[in-house]
Amino acid sequence: MNNRIDDIPIAQLELDRQNPRLPSHLKGQSEAAIISYMLREASTLELMLAIGQKGFFRGEPLLVVEEEECFRVVEGNRRLTALKLLKNPSIAPIQRKRIARIMDEVKYCGDEVDLIPCQVFDSDKPIHEYLGYRHITGIQAWDLTQKAAFLTQRWHDSYSELDIDAASRELAKSIGSRRDYVKRLLVGFQIFDAIRDEDFFGIPGLSESSFYFNYIADSLSRPNIAGFLGIDLSASNPFAGLKILSLKEWTHWFFEKNAENQPRIKATTEELRNLNAVLADEEAFIAFSKDGKRLADAFELTKEMDVLFVSCIANAIDSLETADSMTHKLQSYYSSVQSDLKAISRLVRKISSATEDELGNDES
Repeated sequence: MNNRIDDIPIAQLELDRQNPRLPSHLKGQSEAAIISYMLREASTLELMLAIGQKGFFRGEPLLVVEEEECFRVVEGNRRLTALKLLKNPSIAPIQRKRIARIMDEVKYCGDEVDLIPCQVFDSDKPIHEYLGYRHITGIQAWDLTQKAAFLTQRWHDSYSELDIDAASRELAKSIGSRRDYVKRLLVGFQIFDAIRDEDFFGIPGLSESSFYFNYIADSLSRPNIAGFLGIDLSASNPFAGLKILSLKEWTHWFFEKNAENQPRIKATTEELRNLNAVLADEEAFIAFSKDGKRLADAFELTKEMDVLFVSCIANAIDSLETADSMTHKLQSYYSSVQSDLKAISRLVRKISSATEDELGNDES
């Protein structure tokens, strides 16, 4: 990026109203609305204080696109918001008392922040290529929703003629990532858009700001959960078969809180594994979805429980064999080793008794 760097009057710099970090309801809204959001959500006050005390770092100019009557800031909107407030704190729609206290502590404000170093571009494209690396795979990563929104916007702006597989490949190359990861984010954002379009299915307290996009991304990596939602990641249009009723059910499982303020599924690795197994077993699915059983109880009805038991026994044997190979190499044992070994022995007897009751006494 060898474009010119100019000192541009702050009055000619405009916030990017299509910034992928903005919630959808703020896209295209007024500067006052965006500043209000930045003050609530983006640590703008802290940045305002830092710039006001130390000055704007010229080594990282704002990245802007020259338009007819202004320069639109594509990278650096949070810094521009802080600078605008330092230049004229009266534009703040909210938090005016806190801003007034900050203004008492800063040196660089008013005319001191009138000219801002900016790197000027003719179009968004080279900036977006840079941002894709910096904020998705680089050192200043956005959250997952922002990454997915940015990639979706780039697909529509730069690769609209390509299907999702080809677009994922091109986007992955531009940001130094994997094609399957990019594709999952693109599909996930379409699912998120569908949930948002349904007004989050009326779940109290659920909105763009409280939604965890990683729940979608992680669910799509589980084949039975993806299938339940009607998503086929191997298809040319993975989103075509989306099942809205299943999506509604999924959203309630993960986000609707009970009387104890807990959702039915907490989206841990273990619970996602259990849900993936339950969705593949009709009896377990009915128990969980229709009869209201806990996920852990429904999981016990699946064949995966048998597989997990075998795996646990095998892992226990491996661990004990490793410990046994170390016994003659240790200089001393930890103080509670005998207590732990007795606990292991008790568990072995308990498991052995349970299996003998089930299998009979065929083995000695």
